[in-house]
Formats: sequence, structure tokens, C-alpha cells
Amino acid sequence: IFDRDGQPWVRFSVTNREGESVAFERKLVRHARIKRIMGPPQIRPVVLLTVCIGDVRAETEVDLVNREGFNYQMLIGRRFLARRLAIDPSVTLTSHPTCGKAG
Repeated sequence: IFDRDGQPWVRFSVTNREGESVAFERKLVRHARIKRIMGPPQIRPVVLLTVCIGDVRAETEVDLVNREGFNYQMLIGRRFLARRLAIDPSVTLTSHPTCGKAG
């Protein structure tokens, strides 16, 4: 977290499965208090990001946490999914982003 023009911002990087990293800087929207099964709640910074799933593109709040060692790099919440996408929990990795691509 750092200060830009008197406002709190967050600097973070995202690494894909191929090991390629991209750095981001986003304005801090708020802090989220995340309940955990084991241990005390965790306070995480929240930023706005544009997410693309298939041909659905939308801005959503994303809380930042190190997901190294987890199966999924990002979890998509039900508020983002509501009235946008239907999910079949019996299958995984069935869609590729096509937002903004021709054809």
C-alpha cells in the first residue's frame, strides 16, 4: 500500500501458470475482513479489477491475498456471477476469455 495524491493505492503483481508476472497499481477501495476456518479473521485490501470470463466482461471488487500453493489463482464470487453466468460445478476450466476479441 502506498500514497498517491493523498489517496491510498495498492501495488501488486499477478503470476500466471506459465510463470509470467504482470504488475498492477490500483486505488484502494476498502479493506475486507475475511473469516477463516482456522485462525482469526484476516484483513485484506480490496481493489476494482475488470474480469473477463468467456465473453462476459465486468468490473468487480477483488480482495488481494497470496494464493501461491492453491489450485486456483482467483476465486470468483457469487455477486459477480449473479445474473451474468451459469456455473456447472462438475466441470472446470471450460471457458477461455474472448472479451474484446473479434470473431
